[in-house]
This record gives sequence, C-alpha cells and structure tokens, in this order.
Amino acid sequence: MEQFVSPGKVVASAGAFIFGGIALNLLLHPLGSHEMKGFLLFLVVGAVLYYGLLALHRINRMITMALLGLIGIGSMVTAVYLLLHPVAH
Repeated sequence: MEQFVSPGKVVASAGAFIFGGIALNLLLHPLGSHEMKGFLLFLVVGAVLYYGLLALHRINRMITMALLGLIGIGSMVTAVYLLLHPVAH
C-alpha cells in the first residue's frame, strides 16, 4: 500500500525545522540583550509570515502570490535604500 504525504505537511514540517534550527542557534550562540531582541523579532516575524502565507495559500493562491511579490519588491527596495543610506554603527 502506497502512502501519500500532502505537500502542505511537507512544507509545514520544513518550516518547523527551519525555525527550530534558528531558535536552536540562539541557544548555541548566546547574544547580548539588544541583539537577542532583534533575533527574536526576526524569528517571530519570519515564522508568522511563513505560516500565515502557508495558511492563506490553502485559501487563495492568487492573493498569496501577490503578497509574495510585494514582499520581494519591498525587500529589493529596502536593500537599495540601505545601500544608499548606510546605517551608522
């Protein structure tokens, strides 16, 4: 008997490994208080976006693709802005 694993379960499991690995990295490489806040913010926002888009994809694929396009364009705009306006450390 052949068993079939749905693509949604595979993608959800992959996300759990990805974000679990990022969280494990925090335990293996302790950071300062300020860096930890940024790291945790990245982790939470990334996980919410990932699983939110995964849930939305099950409902409406066109909206998901449009949001992914906007996120991609926003990332490129942010990269160019930071290149032209470097942040002082």
